[in-house]
Amino acid sequence: MVTAVDVVEVRVCEAGNLAKIKKDVSWENSGNFFDCVDLEQALDDSVLSVYATDSSTGQVVGFLALEVSPSQEDVVENAPRREWIEGEMKTLGYSKGSTLWVNVACLCRKGGDVPLRSMLAFAFNKFAHVDSIAMAVVDRDYLPNKAIGVGIPKISKNLELKVNLSCVERSTICPKLVVRPAKVEDHDDLVPVVEEMKAKFPDLSQLPDSVKPGEKFALARLIENDSWSVLVATVKDKIVGMMCLQEVEDLQYYQENFDLEMFDDLAEVIEAEPQQAEPKEAEAATEGADGGEAGEASPEGEGEGEGAEEGQEGSAQGEASPAKEGSEEEKAEAQGAEGGTEEDQEAAQEANEEDEDFDFTGDEEDGEEENANVEEDGEAAPEAKRESLAFAVKMFCMKDEYANQAMDFLQPAFDSFPNKDYCIVSLSHNSRVPDLLSSFSQATAATEKLSSDVLYVLHRYSLLTDFQTDKAEAGDYNEILDLLGELAEDKSMLESINKALDTGNLIKATCQGQIVGVCSVEPKVNLAELMTNFQLSAFSETLKYRNYNLGELTTFVMNPVFSYQKKFFLSNVMRLVSKTSLCFLLREGKPVADILDVFYPIQRRTGKGNGETDYLLFSLNQRDVYKEKDPLNARVIVVGASKCGLSCLESLLQNPQYHFTNMTMVTADQAVTKLAGEHAFLSQVRLISCSVVEINREEKQVFLEDDTVLSYDILVLTSGVQDQLDFGMGEEALPVVTAAGLKDYLKSSESKPEHAIVYGGRGEAFDAMSALDDEGVEYTYASPETSLKSVLVERIAAEVEIDKFLRKPTRMTLHSVSAGSDKSLGCSFVNMDGSIVKTETSLLVLAHTQNVNSNIFGCLNDSSIVYDGRLVVNGSFCTTDEFIFGGGTMAKFSRLYGGLPVEMFNSEEVGKILAANITAKCEQANGTREHAKDLAEVPQFKEPVGFSYRLPHKGTSVTYISYPPLSNTTVAVPEGGRLLRTTKDGQLSILGIDKNDVVCTLCFCGPHHADVDKMKGLMGLHTNYLGKRNKELDKIPCIYSYLTETWSAALYSEQVQQLRRLILTQGLPKTQSGLRSSIHNGVLELVKENIQDFTNYHLPYTDSYY
Repeated sequence: MVTAVDVVEVRVCEAGNLAKIKKDVSWENSGNFFDCVDLEQALDDSVLSVYATDSSTGQVVGFLALEVSPSQEDVVENAPRREWIEGEMKTLGYSKGSTLWVNVACLCRKGGDVPLRSMLAFAFNKFAHVDSIAMAVVDRDYLPNKAIGVGIPKISKNLELKVNLSCVERSTICPKLVVRPAKVEDHDDLVPVVEEMKAKFPDLSQLPDSVKPGEKFALARLIENDSWSVLVATVKDKIVGMMCLQEVEDLQYYQENFDLEMFDDLAEVIEAEPQQAEPKEAEAATEGADGGEAGEASPEGEGEGEGAEEGQEGSAQGEASPAKEGSEEEKAEAQGAEGGTEEDQEAAQEANEEDEDFDFTGDEEDGEEENANVEEDGEAAPEAKRESLAFAVKMFCMKDEYANQAMDFLQPAFDSFPNKDYCIVSLSHNSRVPDLLSSFSQATAATEKLSSDVLYVLHRYSLLTDFQTDKAEAGDYNEILDLLGELAEDKSMLESINKALDTGNLIKATCQGQIVGVCSVEPKVNLAELMTNFQLSAFSETLKYRNYNLGELTTFVMNPVFSYQKKFFLSNVMRLVSKTSLCFLLREGKPVADILDVFYPIQRRTGKGNGETDYLLFSLNQRDVYKEKDPLNARVIVVGASKCGLSCLESLLQNPQYHFTNMTMVTADQAVTKLAGEHAFLSQVRLISCSVVEINREEKQVFLEDDTVLSYDILVLTSGVQDQLDFGMGEEALPVVTAAGLKDYLKSSESKPEHAIVYGGRGEAFDAMSALDDEGVEYTYASPETSLKSVLVERIAAEVEIDKFLRKPTRMTLHSVSAGSDKSLGCSFVNMDGSIVKTETSLLVLAHTQNVNSNIFGCLNDSSIVYDGRLVVNGSFCTTDEFIFGGGTMAKFSRLYGGLPVEMFNSEEVGKILAANITAKCEQANGTREHAKDLAEVPQFKEPVGFSYRLPHKGTSVTYISYPPLSNTTVAVPEGGRLLRTTKDGQLSILGIDKNDVVCTLCFCGPHHADVDKMKGLMGLHTNYLGKRNKELDKIPCIYSYLTETWSAALYSEQVQQLRRLILTQGLPKTQSGLRSSIHNGVLELVKENIQDFTNYHLPYTDSYY
């Protein structure tokens, strides 16, 4: 039983939380209130949904969903009620753009008013522009808890329309802090506030050196110092926070280290008044006057002089900014105010300030016009001055319980610097980010600079309220074009805007009556194409099939001053166009909408015929808009675009708790554009195509071949291994190719090689020999050793008695290569007995042991990072340097962890585990996690690994899949389990089943090729998924044929596999009936919507499925 609670924790509600919300609490009415509301629909409809939990018990005690307008059916579909509510709110002084409306509100019984007040406070702090939260209740509607009526009191009622109107203001829930200038006598009260902040935010709690922080009364000296402006916040005369400000006079550091163009470089360009050259006649007259000959000056010259003066004065007036010049009426009013009463002067001053508040744009254009006038008049163009428009927050300390009201400091801070437009804050990359910066924009750091700071910028106009969204009208068109600026020249963008305007799908954002954002949406989307080519989630976290109500975002432009309102704007765009999701299709050459930091990248599908589009896909669901992530500004550099490196980056960017803001990938591969076109998540990563040539561990710097220097907090080496093609050949092109590149070489070659040597014992040698057989090229096979994979392949081949047809390698080691006669290649080998064998060939194919790139090896060697044939890492994938990690095929575990090469494990899984360890390291750096005292445990790898090769015998293929590590040389019987073998028409099939009746091994060898990635989908499945009872599996004549029949298509579907993972993640409920029904209906819906992938399936006819 839940009793009144004193402390609650409020979180943004996600679909995955709904099961806990329903389960934890017995709600007020006889049934479960949530049975009356489709909560998933509420998540899709609301701009914000939150739930509150009792801090002591963890039980859910409240749920609140908010909208931008009344959403109850009895209100939406009743025009008189709607009009009365709108008019009544306006009459009572509530602004439409500053009010949110309750969509759903529920409290547990006897929970008191704390849960509701806490959820309302959370909403007010989430939306700085919202001043009130209202609720419209029709008389027959049920309020599940009286505390709701108390917490959101009634303000009006219409008896005829039977509508109750309730509203609560921000000041009632979150009383504004009283912010005032600090006084010396505040010293003793400020000391504990500052001390409390030092552990969490050391960057913002350090006193400047000029006040001697190590000595007593340093805070008093700071307050007395005129170079600083110190503000304090009080609650009932008790100090709960302080802010120390300083004018920024020198902007050079910021302008050199950050891209500040969107912030006007934090400076105002002040044009010096042009000097008009004096006419020669006037000079002569002046000289005459100086010599006592003034009477010799002609009347014409005197007149010209007077005219020049008048012209110069007129020119100066003409150059004044229109905003400053104003109309004649405004001048008259100003003169009247100047000569009038004090009240008149104050009114005129307020009017001028109001005009300035509304002027979001135009300063730059006015300046350009002035410059043009100067040039046309032929006047000299003196050098312009740049005056700083910024002040900086140097200290900020706040008690935890008031941290979410930090924004109350900002208006008084700007008031302290009335001539400054920007407030800036610098943090180190390892610092936590306080709530104060939630409305700030993060400046982009210059790639080539070594800045150790993160810069946050806020414009004073960002504090304006009355931010509204609505459908654009024809009369807004010219103002929208002004907002677009140069983007209006893009024909496709203009066409999208015109089409959206005509169809009512062009949405505008306004503040103080001016358009500050615009978004166009195409409501018709080819969902089948998107589902076919991209990994759009088919099921929600509650295992329901997701019927996407999707619109395509075609244009999004927003004044950067209001970029912090981006999520709110997009949420309202979805509401206004009646969509629950938006997608953005990024095509090459198309302007990139400034939404990639909010939208989620969707990976391409990898199956045959899938993922073949000329665009990348990004999406945003209404329920995901306000998913909370803490920013992590650590500079993470990943070297190498291997599977492991890409998986690591993707996992970091998909981290549910943190938003990594500073990610860089450096790769020597020149095809960076192609790489970015294949992986949507790389749009959030800085890509650099260059080789790393040096690592400075002391300074934490990476030096690139083009002299670029990058600073890092975490360095990740995942460049993989490669065939070593350099045998002292210099720059001379010789016929040497890798086994992986052989097919392309043969296709592009003008003539077929007469002879080839396949060198190396890796499994890829089988593929190379098969390719040469296909082209009829004679070859020799040589290798000093045989890999574990090759040994396993030979033993599998022996089971179908084709091992005798596989060539055995000649045991010798390649010593050198050189140019031979007539475009041939001279090769020198060393036999096992030490003798030298020299021969010539047309082509050398390499399948030998691979190694790291020579540049990377040099870096490791020069920086004294342990390398023993591979980069040595511990259980956390950390090298001998705690800030440098390694993974993928270039790494191996130290002997303490078994010494196994990391290539024996699934590279994508390695990348995910690597990302988790990097996240933990970042948490240790910013103080949210304690440093580990014990050695890291050996990673637990679960994802299957495997290989597939073509054998040089009648097109035979071999495929093997098992759980890691991939170190077996035989197909072993699972412990406590069994192996099922079938051989039919030369096709060997082996199915390994463990003691829990779960598939754990797959092996195929014969004329039919088994795709590794597809067959991995069977691993981990219980035998019940295979459509037969365990005893019947032994009677299958050919396992391969059975597992590739049409019935099995769903087993390999990524969507069905995702459903299974969700079920395992959510945990099975106590009663299975509801789950079975949900899964049954979901799978039917999935097949119906993706029938192109299930062409042989027949759906049972019902009212819903046909």
